[in-house]
Amino acid sequence: MALLSCFATTPRGIEGVLSSELRHLGMGAVKASRGGVFFRGTLPDVVRANLWLRTANRVLMVLEDSVEVRTYEDLKAAAFEVRWEEHVGMDQSIAVLVERGRSPLRNSKYAAQVIKDGVVDRLRARTGRRPDVDLVQPDVRIHVYLEGDRARWSVDLSGEALFKRGYRVRQTPAPLRETLAAGILGLAGWNGRTPLFDPMCGSGTLLIEAAMMALDLPPGLRRRFAIERHPHYGEEAGRLLGRFRAEILEGMRDGPPAVVAGADVSWEAVGAARRNAEAAGVGRWIDFRCADATESCPVAPGGTVIANPPYGRRLGRDGGALWTLYRAFGERVRRSGAAHAWVLCAHPTFETAFGLPATHRYRLYNGALETWLYGYALEWSGRGRRRRRSRR
Repeated sequence: MALLSCFATTPRGIEGVLSSELRHLGMGAVKASRGGVFFRGTLPDVVRANLWLRTANRVLMVLEDSVEVRTYEDLKAAAFEVRWEEHVGMDQSIAVLVERGRSPLRNSKYAAQVIKDGVVDRLRARTGRRPDVDLVQPDVRIHVYLEGDRARWSVDLSGEALFKRGYRVRQTPAPLRETLAAGILGLAGWNGRTPLFDPMCGSGTLLIEAAMMALDLPPGLRRRFAIERHPHYGEEAGRLLGRFRAEILEGMRDGPPAVVAGADVSWEAVGAARRNAEAAGVGRWIDFRCADATESCPVAPGGTVIANPPYGRRLGRDGGALWTLYRAFGERVRRSGAAHAWVLCAHPTFETAFGLPATHRYRLYNGALETWLYGYALEWSGRGRRRRRSRR
């Protein structure tokens, strides 16, 4: 069976987690790059990648080796040479998305326009028909990455971004993107077999992703993919998805092997989290409650605390209030009986205010916002308290 060359995109900072996911799925030639991971696989592999990847935003099929382009005229001419008729059906609409590295072609919008012209000219010359352009819900998304004097051509096999799982029916302010939440769990090394507690759960994204991991449920179980509309691969991809989904539902676990629980100080947030968990099919496996993280952190002994506290950027909290919150939260975590704590925060004073030395630090991006994931080893002794440090 022919191998397809692909590139899975991901939020910056979690490329390593995505690489591990791809290797676990049996993909070949896995190679991390900035903002994504290259890999190769058969059609069934690529279908499974769309279905199972938790930290990927999109799966792109790389069409050809990158080509040299120095001007916009070069870009249009290069676009005309790609065999788009193999990837765009007769009645399908298209959209062109351009991303730039250090390219001399600085106007991404104009680059997308000239590429679109080259694609349209090619399809009209080969098929006698001009495809429609739909920038909102195209049948085929063409991705072009410009780096230096090279252009890389890809076709999106995912369609709607993979972080759109379909379970976010209620939102709270500053929600965490699903792929980033899954990446945080991966960087934390959480294996789905130890208790997990989120004391600032908001709309529940971290806990929902954790429950799906513990239950071995794929994030794409309830959605469709662009590969199902591909003129050559679509019919077979649809059959494969039907078979894979039937096998997954037949082998579903009765419950997660670990306790997954969370709380929030806002009843509105707790209600939203419960609704979202129900929409994801994991509602009965997550224990939600209303509680203040500075007063209660009832993680099971030896478990993991994971949190995404307010940063002050979008929620309007002043620096003094945030310092007090972080300090009180740090004190509560120290007395919680947890073995590990992981906190995502963008506020510059967090690490000092929290009052614990971080054992791990990862720079991540929540959208365009630079954040840090801090990891803490709380020296769980297995007897309900922290182990004392030697004074020698």
